[in-house]
Formats: sequence, structure tokens, C-alpha cells
Amino acid sequence: MALCLYLKSQGRTVFYNGFDQLPNQELLDKLGINYLPFTVNESAEIYVGTKLGSRTLGNWVMRAPFFKALFQMMPGLASMILMGHLIKAADDEPEASIVIDSPSTGHARVLFESTQNYKEMFGTGLIVEDIKKMQCFLSEPNHLRTIICALPSELPLEEGKELFDYLKKSQYQDVGLILNDSLFELMQDEDIVLRDVPKTLQAKVELEMNLTRVFGADIDLIIPKITDSNPESLIHKLSQRMGPLAYGRN
Repeated sequence: MALCLYLKSQGRTVFYNGFDQLPNQELLDKLGINYLPFTVNESAEIYVGTKLGSRTLGNWVMRAPFFKALFQMMPGLASMILMGHLIKAADDEPEASIVIDSPSTGHARVLFESTQNYKEMFGTGLIVEDIKKMQCFLSEPNHLRTIICALPSELPLEEGKELFDYLKKSQYQDVGLILNDSLFELMQDEDIVLRDVPKTLQAKVELEMNLTRVFGADIDLIIPKITDSNPESLIHKLSQRMGPLAYGRN
């Protein structure tokens, strides 16, 4: 949402999508952010209905036990269809930016891998042609930027770096990495000396400093811990830091 707010401040038309979760519509309305209320199930119904020539038939098919089980057995298929729905929205609004709050690292990798996996699995047909169009759109320069957000501890950063490295080697190479909720960055902003904080916090800060040294070359932005319990105010504060993320290092 903070990224949406920043892009909007730069004069861009922006839409937010929560991907596999319903958005906080009240908060988005307060922030003045437009959103695309697509969900995985709705997108699958629309897609199947389009192929069958009837939205009613699409709804009926997707409610049938067999197809429900099929989507559960084929990880990434429903998410891939939702991505296709969002790409169609981007095609309809070529000047707009669509910010997608995507699944966590493991699920996100499945999403990216699923386009190639299902193309190889099906071989030919309407679905394969749609997958090719999706891959072509996402791999075009300036069409897709992926931002990985990790907390400043070892496991989240390692998982984030694995996804980062995977995408850098794929056709979707425009990727950034954020270190979020950093105590060390907060202390720097507030000119707090390490020896003046409790020992438990000192250990956490020292761990962050070590991780920053290890992963620092790939980190585009470090966001400090922001002690603000009001979501609207928090997002406004975060949006002021989003510049380096919006357009990448180049």
C-alpha cells in the first residue's frame, strides 16, 4: 500500500490487488488507493467461463467437486489464472501501475515456475497459448518488477535471497530486495548509541548488522522499525521511503 501511495504521489494511475487475500477496503479508501477486487476463485470462474462462452457455466464448473479437487492437486494453477486476469487488466490500462501483494517466498516461486511447468505439461492447446502470452507480457522490459520484502533475521533473509537468485537467473530479472522493520536503521535515524540500549536489543541489533554485511550487496532498501500503531499514518510514513523500490537501481 505504501508503494501504491508513493506511485500515486508521482502522478501515476495505480491499482492494488491483494492476490490471495481480500484487501482492507476501508483502509484503501482512506488512502485514496484504487484496488482490483479479483480473487483466485473469481478469476478461475471468469477464465473457465470465457473458454466455455458462458460465465454461468464457468461458475457451475468451478463449483463441481472434481474441478475443486483438480485445482487443489495442481499447485499454482489457480494463482496463474489470477495472474492472467491481472495481466488482462494491465493490458486494458497500459499507463497504469498494478501493485500485487503476492504470496510469500515459497508460494511466489511456485507461481513463477507454474507458467513453464504447465506449458510443458499441456504441450499444446488454448491454455498453452494463454501461458505463452503471459510469459511474453511478464518478460517484456518495464512490465514486471518484483520486490522481495524480508524481516531482518536469518531465515527470512535466506528465503528471500533464494527467491532473489532464482528470479535473477530467470526471464523475470528485474527484482529488488528490502530489509524491513530494522532496529539498526531506527537507531541510526534517531542517533541512538548501541551501548545505550538493553543487552537483549544489543544482541538483536548486532545480528542485524552481521546479516547486512552478508546480504548487503543485494539489498536495495532498509526500512527502519516505525513505532506507529495507526495503519494509515504508518503507510504514509513508509511511502516516503519507496522511491528506490519503484524504479530499481537503474
